[in-house]
This record gives sequence, structure tokens and C-alpha cells, in this order.
Amino acid sequence: MEGRAIVLYREILAAARELLVPLPGRAARVLELAALTHPGSVEAAELAGWADPRASYFFRSGPAPVWLAVLQEHAPSLLMPDRAADGRWPAAPFLEHAAQADPGAVRAWLAAPDDQDPAVSRAHNAAAAGRHALDALLGLAIRHTDVVDAAQVRAVLADTGAVRSGGGRRPGWGGSSSGPPAV
Repeated sequence: MEGRAIVLYREILAAARELLVPLPGRAARVLELAALTHPGSVEAAELAGWADPRASYFFRSGPAPVWLAVLQEHAPSLLMPDRAADGRWPAAPFLEHAAQADPGAVRAWLAAPDDQDPAVSRAHNAAAAGRHALDALLGLAIRHTDVVDAAQVRAVLADTGAVRSGGGRRPGWGGSSSGPPAV
């Protein structure tokens, strides 16, 4: 029991330190991580532990495409949009950057079964998270036709075209003739 108390105490101290150190003071570490070309599980765990805007800043800093595989293995939730925030997708700029450097890796990642719902692809589940994620995915499809192909776009729109501006799917519409999506 004492060992668990020590671990918990250290975790609380680390969380308090993260809250009390001003964000600009930590920007250098974000850029250090973004510059890594061989990140590993330790760096992914550090990134996953951030509970502030640093993760968004990291993804906008153009990290190496190898981060896609590292984060998928060690912190996959960071790569997916936030359903609770109308599909805000901090990792979308990173996927855009990675698609320029390694379109095959991004294409494979988007087409793979989603970790939370293996019956659908990550692209499909991301688009269903909300309007922001759907917009980001469609933008990626327009700029990188080699990453998101027309069949994927049709499949996503057939089901997630019913995504409302307030987030979530519109009940009763899944691509049938019951009416167009409300956007």
C-alpha cells in the first residue's frame, strides 16, 4: 500500500507542476518533441499526459510523420477528434503534414479499423465525431486525393452527412431517401 501512495504522490506532484509552469516556459519542450525523428513510447506517454494546449501546438509544429505510428501504438486517443467538443481535432494539422511526407502511412491509418469501433474505419469514426472533424477530413481529401479516395469520401458522407452543426448524427438519416442532411 505504501508503494502505491508514493506513486500517487509523485503523480500528483507532476500534475501540479504541469499546471503551475507557464505555457510559454514549456514551448521549448514541445518543439524538441516535434523535432524528434525517432520518438518512442516515453515521448508518446509524455505527450499523452499533457492536459493543456501544448498537444495542439505540438501537432501544428510539423512533427515527423513517424509520430503517427508511435502515437497509434502508445497514445491512440491523441490522434482522434474529440466528440465532446463537436469533433475538434487537434491532430488534423499533423495528419495534413504527414500526408505530404508519407501519404501511404496516412492512407493506411485512416482506412484501418477504429480502435473503439472495429466495424468502421478511423476516417469514418473521425468524421462522425462532429462538424470540425468532418470538415478537416474533407479538406484532407480535397488536398490529398492519394490519401482519402473517392470511395472513402462517399462512404463517410453516406453515413456522416447527417452530422449536424451541433455535433452528432441526425436521427433517422443514414443516406436513405428520408431527406438531406442538416448542416
